[in-house]
Amino acid sequence: MSEDIINSSKQLNTLIRESEEYQKYCLYKKELSQIPELYERVQEFRKRNFVLQIEAETYDREAASRLSDEFRAILENPLAASYLNAELAFCKMSQRIFREVCDDIELELDFL
Repeated sequence: MSEDIINSSKQLNTLIRESEEYQKYCLYKKELSQIPELYERVQEFRKRNFVLQIEAETYDREAASRLSDEFRAILENPLAASYLNAELAFCKMSQRIFREVCDDIELELDFL
């Protein structure tokens, strides 16, 4: 593997860690982890939401609504909401980076 690619990857990694999106995510994660009960409930919501998304062939609005209802108190908590919003912003940034990196690279992924 080319050292240039490795070095560029390390530079990109540094830029990502310095980004506002990642910094906010880390800040809210640190604050949230200081409240173990809330942190555990948020992690349970994240896990169940993730499973719901990957197991469904199409978006199941009713299941998502039930999950949101079940975790309403958590989702309305300002710290939990800030953490989840920061995570979402970071994930969107990561997706965009990946698309840009792979934009002109031919890789057969039609099976996905």
